Amino acid sequence: MALKKVALKIKSIKGSIPFPPAVSGQWKPLLPDIAVGIPHPFWKQGGKPLLKQGLQMFLFQGQGPPPPAPPVIGLEVVVLMPKKTVLKNGGTDVLVEGDKKDGIFGNKLKAIDGGNSVLKTGV
Repeated sequence: MALKKVALKIKSIKGSIPFPPAVSGQWKPLLPDIAVGIPHPFWKQGGKPLLKQGLQMFLFQGQGPPPPAPPVIGLEVVVLMPKKTVLKNGGTDVLVEGDKKDGIFGNKLKAIDGGNSVLKTGV
């Protein structure tokens, strides 16, 4: 079993694959760089709740193929779920540093900021 730090934040990383039928454009997280972390109902570290899930909505704004190059708007929701961990309560696992989820358009979520404690994660 590996030792992993618990995650206290989720980082959003925007993708580069256009939303169809766009040929150009850009993704941006609807929230700032830090995604929504869904807190664990029981576990805390330093007064901050550990996270049991992460969520971010990414908005795409771009242009379709010419002519006439119409605007294209798209949305991708990326949800980060934890792997099995030893630290759980009521069957709910927690996110640890390095947990990540890739969306189909290259948008990503990554669990970060482990603080000082560590926990053992299952394989």
